[in-house]
Formats: sequence, C-alpha cells, structure tokens
Amino acid sequence: MLSPYQVQSQTVLYGFPPGDLEEFTLMDFARKVEKGVRYGPYKHIAPFSFDLVSVLFKSVQPLLILGEASKTVHVSHWGLIAVDEYFALENIGAQLKGEFNRIDFHNKGSGQNCMRQIVAKYPWYIQNLYYNDFIGNISSTFAFRHEEHVSVEYMPRYPVCGGWKVDWNMGYKMPTKYHLSKVAQEDDMYSLEINFLHNYDVLLAENYTFEVILPYGASEITVSVSFLTLKLFILTV
Repeated sequence: MLSPYQVQSQTVLYGFPPGDLEEFTLMDFARKVEKGVRYGPYKHIAPFSFDLVSVLFKSVQPLLILGEASKTVHVSHWGLIAVDEYFALENIGAQLKGEFNRIDFHNKGSGQNCMRQIVAKYPWYIQNLYYNDFIGNISSTFAFRHEEHVSVEYMPRYPVCGGWKVDWNMGYKMPTKYHLSKVAQEDDMYSLEINFLHNYDVLLAENYTFEVILPYGASEITVSVSFLTLKLFILTV
C-alpha cells in the first residue's frame, strides 16, 4: 500500500472465498492463508515505495460499471426539486460464449455472472418516481417505501451477461424544505445542499455529470464541494 510516510510495519491481506484463489505473485513474506493471500509484515518501508503483485482468482459475480451516468437537478421555489438521472451500465465480466439460451440460463446454477436486478436506496421523502428506457418501458421496476428510505429495484428486460450493456433513466421529485434554506441575515440568498453522487453508489462511473439548474434570475452563484472535480462550469442565461 502506497504511503507518503515512513512506515514501521505493514501487512496487506487480499481476501477471497475458499477455493477461488488460483495463483498469486510469490515474494518474501507472501503466503496463502484461510481467508486469501497475505503479504507481510514488511518493516521500515520508505515513503512512496511499492511493489506490484498479481492475483488470479475465480469470480462468478457480475462485474458492473457505469460507462456513463448523469444527474440533473431542477430547483424551484414552488416547493419541489426535480431530479432526472441517466445510467449506461455494462457488465465487464467474463463474456458469454455462443448464443444466449433462456432455457440454459434458467437452469439452476447457470448465468451466475449475469445481472438480473440492481437495487438503490433513495430518501424516504421522494415522490412522483418515474422510469423509462429508450426502446420502450419493457423492463421492470419496483419501489418500496420504508421508514428511513425508498428502495428501488430495477430488473432489465434481459439479463445483462458479460460484455452486455443496458441503459435507462429515472427521476423523482423532492420537497425543497429538505435541501433549500435561506442564508442567515440575507433576505435574498439561499443555500442548496444536495448529494453529488448517484444512488447506485457501489458502481464505478467512468464518466459522470452532475448538473444543477437554478430558477431564472439566480445570481452570485458559488459552489462548495469537499472533493476535487475534473471540470466545473457556472453558466447563466
């Protein structure tokens, strides 16, 4: 593990289920253990020093990424904030060999690395939830309102096997009182606080766009984020 500091002692454990480990880079203090592969302990490590290792293992889970994702927030003083999201998902796991056969797919144990559904959690106060894909609404979605959140299950029109893609967009509205507030001692200044990331936050997004559309006439706009952004634009019309 790379560190900018002098490290007195360091141990790294790569965890895998029993029987899934195929091979790994052999080096001093590297050994196979019950929970995976352990490297270390290594003593007196200089700052920014490292070694590369390779680990080969079995995985029957779908490997999902978002090639593209976006979140557009429309702010209104009429009581609601509208959010529209777009997702282009890809399974980068082992690709399907030959033709797809639903009979084989539905047999027990088949198609383990194909995505059948994905779940996201949204704030409990969202309303007017909608969903659509771009060749017709033939996928399935279910929303369940719990005490602390709304759970949304998305099941694409076909299982997303290795090398396959699917895209869709969805949206909802939120009461402004949970995100928009007046700045103290400023009659015409407002502060908007809203989550930057999409709600499928366990997925890596290769290209992600976050857009906020403010009411007409908004001015003196400032943005504060707690992380580094690649590009930040403020446009007025």
